[in-house]
Amino acid sequence: MMTSGLLASFLGTQVLDGAVSGMVALGVFPVIWIPLYKTLTEVEDALAVVIAPIIGKKVPGRVLVFAESCDVILSIALLVCILVFPQTMVAALIVYLAFVSILPLLVDLAEEFYLNDLGQVDSTAAIRGNTMIAVGTIICGAVVGKSLGALTATQGIIIGVTVNIVLSICAVVLRTASRSQFEPEHEVENMSHKESLNAALRNHFFPTGAKVLVDGGILSPWVSGVATIASAVTGIYVLLWISGSGQAGPTRLSLLFVLVGSLSAVLPLISGRIMKGPSQRVMRYLRILSVLGILGYGSTLIVALLYSQLGIDRLWAAPGIIVATATGGAITFTVSTLRQMSLERARFKAMIGWVFSIAALCGLAASWVAYALNAVGNPVLVLVLATLSSTCLALIFSAGKLPAKPDEEAETMVDEERSN
Repeated sequence: MMTSGLLASFLGTQVLDGAVSGMVALGVFPVIWIPLYKTLTEVEDALAVVIAPIIGKKVPGRVLVFAESCDVILSIALLVCILVFPQTMVAALIVYLAFVSILPLLVDLAEEFYLNDLGQVDSTAAIRGNTMIAVGTIICGAVVGKSLGALTATQGIIIGVTVNIVLSICAVVLRTASRSQFEPEHEVENMSHKESLNAALRNHFFPTGAKVLVDGGILSPWVSGVATIASAVTGIYVLLWISGSGQAGPTRLSLLFVLVGSLSAVLPLISGRIMKGPSQRVMRYLRILSVLGILGYGSTLIVALLYSQLGIDRLWAAPGIIVATATGGAITFTVSTLRQMSLERARFKAMIGWVFSIAALCGLAASWVAYALNAVGNPVLVLVLATLSSTCLALIFSAGKLPAKPDEEAETMVDEERSN
């Protein structure tokens, strides 16, 4: 039920997000809204290194119920404002989005801690939980939520807000019911002892030492940052370029959301099965995904160049960006799940805030670079950057390795004893 609550909440949020994207395609919202809102959310995500230790000291289930309740209250306030003062719809929506922008970070961090607690009990349970969440959020988001939201943009925002309220209330009920049935044990540190300001800051940001920034191999925060660049620099810009402007724009954008989401929903299922196997097979899988990302962005780049020179149909770019976007999401999902199931609690708590913060800073920089390069008008340069960052990620995976699983370590020890 905890996963069902997440999916209900996420579906409502994505319907509203898709409606806003549709309003951008219609010209109701300016294109600059994309990097502005991206800036706000990424700055908040960059604060994860400050917020994560605080969330880590709370019971994750309580944080999740609190966040969903806040969304219900703010959504109802937005609906009332639009109904009473319809002329303020755009301004009210901007204020609402600004207030709720911090909630996804709280939910994501709480979910990370929840799944890490679950992984301490059963690593396969963490894989199953993450797979269900990944597939469910993709289907609820790109396939259903964003596509429906983009279509409702022409009918006004009231439908999207109402759907979000209903689904957020369902999320609160489901999360609360889940907590009453089962909740994995969560260790809360005793901070009753006094310490100096320097010691307090060091323990807050680097509880296990500064090596947390580079430790962990492919699970380190910097790898997550590199993995964020390609998707952030292309983002919705390339999809808007492919869909074009005018009244048909939201319909084409909705179709692209469905296609991206359909492929993105399949890959986590494959990832989940592969992560149950040997570490070497997982690394081969990550290398294959990174190469597919290079091919996807590269083919989209070729179409963009041919469009600018020969004027071919921009829809030919759709297959490449769909593959690249889906494989990028699969890489993020796989690395995130490996981190949850492989790291012990103390190390995970020390690292997860930096993972979010570094990824957010990379995403923020990439989003503004894309806007400065006029990615919606001509995506050639951002596709070059996306191809280069995907190449860097492939090189990291080609040289990287995962820590051996406990059963693999046991087999290695047995082999060594036999050889001796």
